[in-house]
Amino acid sequence: KKSNKPQIIGLVLLAVFFVPQLLFTGWVGAAVLIVLGSVAAVYWLKQKFLPRYLLGTPNLHVQEDTLGPGSELVGEFIVRTRKTVVPNAITIALRGTEVCVSGSGSNKRTHKNVIFEQLQQLQSNTPLQAGSESRCPFSFQLPEDAALSVDVNENSLIWSIEVEVDIPRWPDWSKSKPIFIVPADEKRLDAASDQSVAGVTTS
Repeated sequence: KKSNKPQIIGLVLLAVFFVPQLLFTGWVGAAVLIVLGSVAAVYWLKQKFLPRYLLGTPNLHVQEDTLGPGSELVGEFIVRTRKTVVPNAITIALRGTEVCVSGSGSNKRTHKNVIFEQLQQLQSNTPLQAGSESRCPFSFQLPEDAALSVDVNENSLIWSIEVEVDIPRWPDWSKSKPIFIVPADEKRLDAASDQSVAGVTTS
């Protein structure tokens, strides 16, 4: 039997926001609230639901998300669309971003600075057939002097990879995935540990 909990929760939330508005500002205020709610719903539908409906559940996959400087980042973007679509472009970007938080309370500010960015175009005006899996492989060569990932209090250096699908007459769709850059020695130790565990498992 289907649960009625979502409908009950929806009615409670509506009452919580609508009744006070009606009591204190009258029908005009309630009408304004309804209009604003409708605008927000349309925006969500356009920006979030429509691209997701068209593209299904795309997958951004990387072979390894923890790498050392100078390593090769290899991955693949996989999508199975619900309808045939011809994107203007499918692009992927590798970025390194410094994030610094300064101040406190109402004066708190977040500053971002992109220190590295590399773009690739995976496809351009190529049909994605409905129900058929499309695979777009990619690879990036990390710089030998790539800054290491850092997350210390309110200062961080974040590496990420982001794919974006430019859909004609539809909102664009994008997804990002974090990448971690660690010292090369640490990466080699992790690899040796993995091989040791594999050897014990198979022996």
